[in-house]
Amino acid sequence: MIANLNEGDYVNVNGSVVSSGWLYADDVRVSPGAYVPGADSVFFTGVPSAINERAGTAQFGAVSVDLTALSRVGADNLWVVSGTQPNPKGVVVAN
Repeated sequence: MIANLNEGDYVNVNGSVVSSGWLYADDVRVSPGAYVPGADSVFFTGVPSAINERAGTAQFGAVSVDLTALSRVGADNLWVVSGTQPNPKGVVVAN
């Protein structure tokens, strides 16, 4: 399945947390619709590999998340993040 993915495909991935910054994709499915950057929601669960409270950002592997719109950021190991990604491969803006 992964070999058939193309850049720009809109996918749903369900997986397991292995450790900080490491996730295992149990199921990957290509969505029938096209992804619209900045309009469609981005949702994922993971363990941050780095947190910069001063800058209001968190890193989840290669994904950067802007947390400045949130009133509180928890210190839990497992995070649930939702927001938008205005630019493909860009920063996810949490909401």
